[in-house]
Amino acid sequence: MSFALRIDDRGRIALPAALRRASGLSEGQEVVAVVDAEGRIVISTADRLMDQLREACARMGQRDAASDLEGWRDESEADRLHRLEHPIIDPKGATRRGRELLTELGLE
Repeated sequence: MSFALRIDDRGRIALPAALRRASGLSEGQEVVAVVDAEGRIVISTADRLMDQLREACARMGQRDAASDLEGWRDESEADRLHRLEHPIIDPKGATRRGRELLTELGLE
């Protein structure tokens, strides 16, 4: 199934009802748009993306990473600012592991 879509002057794209039904998307549902390694835009629900991250982390032996991501998603703005101002991880190691995860998901 494919549809020709147009980006409006505000950068929005309307997804036709048939496309939403076929993909299981519903009005008001939170979605995440990701550009994959080939430059394609992939739209998924936040829950599906978290499932993919959990599976990829498990395959890579990084089970705690998905739990960390879920915790970060649910944290308050104050907690988020504190975490960013006071990192407790090695940025170089985190960057390497993050790139490995993106590669595992086919996003880099």
